[in-house]
Amino acid sequence: MKTIVIYRSALLPAMQTFIPFQAEAIEEYLVKYVGLEAVPNGFVPPRDPVYLAEDKSLPNRILKNIFKLTGFAPAFRQKVASLKPCLVHAHFLMDGVHALPLATSMHIPLVVTLHGHVPTSGGRTIANASVDGLAFHIRRNALCRRCSLFICVSEYIRQKALEIGYPKEKLRLHYIGIDLKRFAVGKEKRDPHLVLFVGRLAEKKGCTYLIQAMTKVQEQVPGAHLVVVGDGPERSTLEQQSASLHVNARFVGEHALPTVLSWLQTARVFCGPSVTAAD
Repeated sequence: MKTIVIYRSALLPAMQTFIPFQAEAIEEYLVKYVGLEAVPNGFVPPRDPVYLAEDKSLPNRILKNIFKLTGFAPAFRQKVASLKPCLVHAHFLMDGVHALPLATSMHIPLVVTLHGHVPTSGGRTIANASVDGLAFHIRRNALCRRCSLFICVSEYIRQKALEIGYPKEKLRLHYIGIDLKRFAVGKEKRDPHLVLFVGRLAEKKGCTYLIQAMTKVQEQVPGAHLVVVGDGPERSTLEQQSASLHVNARFVGEHALPTVLSWLQTARVFCGPSVTAAD
């Protein structure tokens, strides 16, 4: 059975379980996971993932930045090459930038899934002075030439990629599916007053508007309460907002899928707002 590599620089944020769910549904290839580092308290990919750095020590941070800028990491390349992959699939555009030297050195196709912020911002969300910013500008044109296929998760993403110059013939619209069996209705008794939010606590997720809406909901349904599953840069701000508005809300942090499924089985309403962020 041939092997394909799923590349994500950070393996793997807890909120990105869609990546292994998609990969583990592949039946005709053996899937291996490769990245620069493990995410503390994140989702641990199966089958011994390959990491460039095992910890965040200073030497490993330097090694990681050298690889991002130059693609130089002989031991890492050798470990990936030993998997004998026939294809590298990178999730998110910056992961494609980082994975490009790997795929090139092994002379195998590179596929990149375009999920969000880089295509919709034209790269403006990447700080120019950062290591990622430099790598993006160094390899952007090479990525367009070398990448075999860019998977666009929505028509909006595809249009944005076209606007910033990605080759039309390499853009493929392909939605991210889910296994509905994972979300079958259970036997748990639902809380008739529970509203549930699951997501990263960042501006574009729009949780601030849900908290505002809950003030109106609680006027009509005094027992209504909100559970927020997830973490992110806006958590403390959102907690302060809910307290100042006297919204009955619990922020429970990030949780693995079984816990999220339990909340989904219990809630009366799931609310997933989203907005266009400032960037």
